[in-house]
Amino acid sequence: MAGRLAGASARSCSLSLRSDGSALASLAATLRWRASQLAGCRLASTATGTFASHGVTHADRDVGTLVCAEASTSGAGASGQRPLLRRQGGGRARQPRTPSTPPAAAAASASPSATSPSASSPAAAGVATDAEAVLFIGFHPEEMDIIRQQLPAVAPVAAAAVAAAAGGSGAAEGEGSMALVDVTAGMLGMTLGEALAAAAAGPHADGGDSSGGNDDGQRPPNAAVAAGRVVLLRGARAQELGAELNDLLTEWGVVPALVAAATARHESMPLGQVVAGLRDAHARYYELLQPVKLRSSNSSSSNTGDGGSGATAQGQQVHPADAEVLEGVRVVLTAALDAGEVPSIHGDYRRDAAHTAVLDGLLTEAERAELLAWITAPGHNHSGPPPDDKWEMACVDRVGDNATWGLKPEVLAALRDDPPPAVVALQSRLAALYPEYTLCHMPAHQISDAPGGEDDTDTSLSSFVGNAVMHGDPCAWHVDADPTTVPPYSPWVHNFGYYHNRELGRPLFVTVLIYLNDTWPEDNHAETLFLDPETQLGLFVRPAPGRVVLMEQDMPHRISAPSRAAPGPRYSLVWKLVWVPRGGGPGPARAEQERDAGYQSLCRPEWGEPVRIGSANRNAGIRAYTPPARA
Repeated sequence: MAGRLAGASARSCSLSLRSDGSALASLAATLRWRASQLAGCRLASTATGTFASHGVTHADRDVGTLVCAEASTSGAGASGQRPLLRRQGGGRARQPRTPSTPPAAAAASASPSATSPSASSPAAAGVATDAEAVLFIGFHPEEMDIIRQQLPAVAPVAAAAVAAAAGGSGAAEGEGSMALVDVTAGMLGMTLGEALAAAAAGPHADGGDSSGGNDDGQRPPNAAVAAGRVVLLRGARAQELGAELNDLLTEWGVVPALVAAATARHESMPLGQVVAGLRDAHARYYELLQPVKLRSSNSSSSNTGDGGSGATAQGQQVHPADAEVLEGVRVVLTAALDAGEVPSIHGDYRRDAAHTAVLDGLLTEAERAELLAWITAPGHNHSGPPPDDKWEMACVDRVGDNATWGLKPEVLAALRDDPPPAVVALQSRLAALYPEYTLCHMPAHQISDAPGGEDDTDTSLSSFVGNAVMHGDPCAWHVDADPTTVPPYSPWVHNFGYYHNRELGRPLFVTVLIYLNDTWPEDNHAETLFLDPETQLGLFVRPAPGRVVLMEQDMPHRISAPSRAAPGPRYSLVWKLVWVPRGGGPGPARAEQERDAGYQSLCRPEWGEPVRIGSANRNAGIRAYTPPARA
């Protein structure tokens, strides 16, 4: 089951795109539609205090709590207004999310801007050392075109060259304006003052091509986009924009970003380092990345090296007990489904396919029995319903369905915060299998459909889910989560932006499922089913004691309800994780796999080529019959 509360995953698979326009235009149409929903929402403003982390000052001023009277998350009744975004060549009908305009994720504080000159002496280039500016870092050219058109209507901004000329000559055009700067990849190594001087000098003064381009016509990855989306506000007037800037961006159809005030400390730092520090402080404050607990010898105190990760690196040293178990782990299936083309964060389209892998032996038989007893009770009779001191009727796959048995919130919290030894063992072995990632709990409270309350009771997603599915329970097709469907007011979007799962350099959304029953004969059914929507084909995985299923969270799947022959529930435990690429990068084989595919995959290259089903099979749809040539 997908989640604890109604609506937990009552959305279609993810955001799709139009085949008649660019990826950015497709996303802009979706965001403009979201902004139009403000008519049905009310905004309750709250004020929160300023905080500081790593010398970076943030504040949430007038952060809005949105209560939206929108259509069902299944999309019923709203499809007539929603832009028809379709995926090129793929099977998923990706539905846009429908929340309203977001508040600023990290609105600028009211602290004064730095006025000390930078080492580049930008005044010599016509830019005052105390020049006020709004710097957009990691934005696409199409987005910057929109911003240049819209922002002057609400703030006195001008292109850096115009603002510099006005400051030096007293010209009317741009006089008194703040500089509007598009920070390109070539500026990431510059200080703030150097970047202002380069922007004032002209579009090619940054020493690099912002759009890229190779002889073969393929655009290389945009380093500024990969570094993260940040709006840096320099000066008091610029910082006044902080509280409403993300609202405006969403209204204009531009993806929100992390908004922060430039401080004196930032003046001497390269912009790339500023972006990394801001994203790291932001992720820590909002607890976006919470590494899973591992055995002590698996942990390291070093940082991941990934800007904005906010996570502790998980070392590659393997505990002896885990190493012994890992030698017996067997891969029994790797598969790819639901393929197509999706927009990349770099502005082009890329290939894509969802993946699953099935592993046997990741937990020992004793650990499996221990975990089953932990989520129920020692000696519990598993022929009857689960014990009601740990379980409640709270899980659904679709709005309106009857609830099924799920673990209570306090039990789910204990699995995350104070996990039993079997959970730590499984997490440690997964970390050993995937050393190029830091494994983190999904921040359900920050990416939920609902804005959420002070605790998890108002949240429709959870970082853990316990299922005890019984005969007759409703089971619907769903996805667990998708980074394209996170609400725009979420701090996750402000830090990582919108991206399709498996985007290189972005966290990978992964579900881990383990079957826990002592035995489960074939006639009991309750298989896990996976769907390729385009071809209406799929595969199923039979429950086996201790079997682990890994799946990328945007893959359509469901449970097959147990048969009448099943004496009791089919128990399973589900982890919702985000796998953060580590700063050191993958090994040579993994890097080659990603380079050839153009996206991440949980299927490791040493496990062999995955079985390709439906739209992921290049032979799907070929002609079955070719008439003989006529003489």
